[in-house]
Amino acid sequence: MFQGSTAIRLPGTHATQLETYGDKLVDLGVNLEGAKIGFVVPAYMDIDSIEDLTPAE
Repeated sequence: MFQGSTAIRLPGTHATQLETYGDKLVDLGVNLEGAKIGFVVPAYMDIDSIEDLTPAE
């Protein structure tokens, strides 16, 4: 079986998976330099922080 991902975030987000499965992984290299993890809010939304979001009904 083959599984792949182009969105691995190391060392933080996927560190546990790397520790668990690292010896079974093939590093195919970097696909995005300088990418950051976070939220992007469109300018048309009237919020300033994640706390301003309301739960879906």
